[in-house]
Amino acid sequence: AADATALRVGVVEHDPWPLSPADCTLRRNDCFDANGFETPTSDPVCHYAPAVEVRADRLRRV
Repeated sequence: AADATALRVGVVEHDPWPLSPADCTLRRNDCFDANGFETPTSDPVCHYAPAVEVRADRLRRV
């Protein structure tokens, strides 16, 4: 049986994401409060990246 608590590692590779500026409208963002952080008062910074091809090895136990 697989040990669900065992530490595992695997190599994941992809080209850098080609980030582009984007516009977004946030209607609700509870992530900061839920994690005990102060909610920023500045406007959000949004980026977009099209899909990139990803290569991933199998996971192996460390």
